[in-house]
Amino acid sequence: MMPKQTQTLLSVKNLSAKIANPSRSVFAIENVSFNIKAGETLALVGESGSGKTMTALALLGLLPKQAQQIGGEIRFLDRIVTPKDPQSYERLRGKQIAMIFQEPGVALNPVFRVGSQITDVIKTHLNLPSKTAKERAIEILNHVGLPNPELLYRAYPHHLSGGMAQRVMIAMALSCNPKLIIADEPTTALDVITQMQILELIKKLQKQHQFSLLLISHDIGIVTALANSIIVMRAGKIIERVKNIRTLTHPQHPYTRALVNSVFHLPTEAVENARPKGISKNYQSL
Repeated sequence: MMPKQTQTLLSVKNLSAKIANPSRSVFAIENVSFNIKAGETLALVGESGSGKTMTALALLGLLPKQAQQIGGEIRFLDRIVTPKDPQSYERLRGKQIAMIFQEPGVALNPVFRVGSQITDVIKTHLNLPSKTAKERAIEILNHVGLPNPELLYRAYPHHLSGGMAQRVMIAMALSCNPKLIIADEPTTALDVITQMQILELIKKLQKQHQFSLLLISHDIGIVTALANSIIVMRAGKIIERVKNIRTLTHPQHPYTRALVNSVFHLPTEAVENARPKGISKNYQSL
């Protein structure tokens, strides 16, 4: 059963993590707090190194070895998730919270077929027999708009285009019907038209499956196409919160204004011709 729309799905309070190096420790993220409700889309926006991805990795207990969570509280459906209890992450990853990584060519294992990588996730979290897991994997590949899913099931990652690989990652994320999907720069490595197709797919699937979405991007134009609210990060800290994207035309912080002004605008006719039906007119970063 999906949570009610008004229910807080994820609560993060004063989350902090440090990265240790030979000379000193530095904050990767510092006192980061936010909530995500059921069915909501929250975007984390900022330049590379601002702490967006580190925040997402901390939520799943996937921080790199040199990084460590040093404070804060994470609650998912009011259950505390903590490094002191590694199994608390294992109960969430894949089944309750799934992640779409920004480089599918790296995230997918090159030596295993596409289908086996999806069925492994399904068998692990849903405890289904191999035949049923395969049927579900083929079904979900078809669901994300991939042609010839039975053939693609046996393909290797290097057989896929960038857009196809990203759709496979989306299929893998959806395979266990998670309540929250984290999309980390899901369109960065794609061409403009494929970017918009992937955004439209995510928007369509969210409407169908009613999952919450934590969208991570450096591109403020992309997030306005999907997000209900936006958090702007810089140097590991939250510097501005935008609850209504319509107010983004008047950001308060100079850094947010710089992000807005950095969005590249093509002539309106070119944007309209490229945009699939359903994508917000706020999406201008072409």
